[in-house]
Amino acid sequence: MDDVCDAQLGGTAIEETTFGRYLNAVVESRVRFVIWHGGDYSNLPTARSWIDVLELLRSQTRLQPADVYLRFVPPAGQSA
Repeated sequence: MDDVCDAQLGGTAIEETTFGRYLNAVVESRVRFVIWHGGDYSNLPTARSWIDVLELLRSQTRLQPADVYLRFVPPAGQSA
């Protein structure tokens, strides 16, 4: 996540970071996934598109670079 935080601080697109490219590949695979730590992930913010993922990634890494929490659920009819 440091590269995402560094990109934001430096004015670079987070989509071009190593983590951003990896996360985009996972989103494009249309599999459901979660990013969290701890025992319960039932109340995570839900992303349904790459744009949603980027918005959550940007907003969360501005506050705590190492703390990103989200659940990705592809739109209906598009899961693998």
